[in-house]
Amino acid sequence: MRLVWTPGLAVARTIVVGAERFLTDTGHALGQHWFRAGLDVLDDLIVAEATRLKSPTWSHPELIARLKGQADREADRFADGIF
Repeated sequence: MRLVWTPGLAVARTIVVGAERFLTDTGHALGQHWFRAGLDVLDDLIVAEATRLKSPTWSHPELIARLKGQADREADRFADGIF
C-alpha cells in the first residue's frame, strides 16, 4: 500500500474527487466505492491528479525527511537566539 502526503487536506480532497470522477466516468466506481481498478491504476491516477493541480506530493520517508529538516532549522534558529 502506498501512502502519499499532500500540502493539506483541501489538496488531498481535490485529488480524491478528481480520481473518483475519472473512475465513475470510466465505469470503475460506484459512488465512493472504488472497484475494478488495480492499485497500480489508482497510484497512477492519484499522481496524475496531483500533477494536474501542479501540487507537490511526498512519500512517507520524504515527508519525514522534510519535517526533520524543518525541525533542525528551527532548533538552529532557536540556538542562535532567533525566535
